[in-house]
Amino acid sequence: MFASSLGLVISGSHLAGISGPEFVAELRARMPYLPVMVLGSGKDTPADYLSDHVRFLPVPVESDEMLRQASQMLALHKASAA
Repeated sequence: MFASSLGLVISGSHLAGISGPEFVAELRARMPYLPVMVLGSGKDTPADYLSDHVRFLPVPVESDEMLRQASQMLALHKASAA
């Protein structure tokens, strides 16, 4: 199954047909331990994404910061899966 091989989902906060918080809530319901990084702009805030294994990064975000956050999230995911 493809989903079982995922280690991290990176998403924008504005999606066609569903809001960022709704997408994250649905993903969390299906895969509660899968880390999710949301790249947000506009009116979304970190408070819209309060959940374990979810980080909100306002854009623009430096590529080094995105890589640092992704690395931390992947490490936490591997540790929780062990």
